[in-house]
Amino acid sequence: MPVRIIIVDDDERERIVLRYIAEQIKDVSIVGEAVHGLEALLLCQEKKVDLVLLDIAMPEMGGLETARKLMDMKEPPLFTFITARREMAVDAYELGALDFIVKPVEQQRLEKTIERAKQRIAHRAYIEEIVRERLKERIDFMLERYKNYE
Repeated sequence: MPVRIIIVDDDERERIVLRYIAEQIKDVSIVGEAVHGLEALLLCQEKKVDLVLLDIAMPEMGGLETARKLMDMKEPPLFTFITARREMAVDAYELGALDFIVKPVEQQRLEKTIERAKQRIAHRAYIEEIVRERLKERIDFMLERYKNYE
């Protein structure tokens, strides 16, 4: 299953380059693009998004604020900062970023990030399945106990 990605950057040239690089990577689907954080949040609500590739310096709503708001979502997507601002790496990781890539982006570097995202997504799915199984077992147990009281 492809990793569903949105690209968020106010610079159209950067979005074009990043889209081109991402499309060269196996199992990637670009499901949207945004020029600022608010637009990105709306896209994440409209579509199933696995990973947000996010610039930091943008008008209206910057990347750090966008990441904070993404984390408030019921099922938050993973996010990776892609920026020229190296000094923001600590802030990015403190917010829970999957990765931090300094521009210009190289395909091999983005491939590593996508692979990390795939692993994290698979782990989430595994945990969700375990939780579902345990809940089902617990419900079945409770129903069986209830039947015994009748």
